[in-house]
Amino acid sequence: MKADIRYCSTCMLDALLMEMSLFQPSVEVQKQEFNKLIKDLADKEGETPITIQNPYITRLHRLAGYDFYQEMREQDDREMMKLTPAVKEMIDNSEDSFRTALKFAILGNLIDPAGQSEKSPADVLAEAAKVPLAIDDSDRLKERLGQASSILYIADNAGEVALDKMFIDYLKDQILPKDCRINFGVRGTQVHNDARESDTAIVGLDKICTIINAGTSYAGAIIEESSEEFQKAYYDADIIISKGMGNYEVLENRTDKPIALLLVAKCVPISEHLGVERGMPVCKLTI
Repeated sequence: MKADIRYCSTCMLDALLMEMSLFQPSVEVQKQEFNKLIKDLADKEGETPITIQNPYITRLHRLAGYDFYQEMREQDDREMMKLTPAVKEMIDNSEDSFRTALKFAILGNLIDPAGQSEKSPADVLAEAAKVPLAIDDSDRLKERLGQASSILYIADNAGEVALDKMFIDYLKDQILPKDCRINFGVRGTQVHNDARESDTAIVGLDKICTIINAGTSYAGAIIEESSEEFQKAYYDADIIISKGMGNYEVLENRTDKPIALLLVAKCVPISEHLGVERGMPVCKLTI
């Protein structure tokens, strides 16, 4: 999916400002980074948002010299884990437990578990779960998963991996063949607040899946740029589960594998690309 410069530029510039505030480089360095990103936005229009933003992600990590998202990610992981008993109860009490578990896995990206709100994060998720899927290929996904011998589940953010873990627990218990191999893909280095290997250990995913490091700093799973291990997991899988908008941007046009694109269409370009209202949850199979 190509970047829409009208919207993607403001999103990337806001993200750049916020991320530099986390490790506070000098004002001069901040201005230099803004100018570089503005130039990239002008020069690389027509590329995906993922490839446009990758240089600044790499530079910020190098400038900081440490993972400046780690504390935030780990807090999100632990806070989201507190929600899983209430979410599991809602799944168990629902008329369609698969579709409900699926929706919670998608909707985990909606909330900041450490944020402040008059409503609890569990209440936010419960209300969101009443919203129908704007694109609903869940029946086809359920059928494909029931026949799979190997899947690759590509993560999005920290925090929501706690709900990914709960969804995978459900799949193992209710849907997947007993001998199905589950690989769980994470980013290769710090990329925004995206999940890394350390996050899978906090929520217990490393106990039920093989954790695969993508080996890159891209904010989306560009298969040909990924590690050999990640590429093997992709090509060996019978079906791919892709979480979030970043992965959507680089996987939506692939036809070499059935890919279940699970996301909330949180921005105008993606909602328009999908043909759904902004803010709606989606489960779309590519083939």
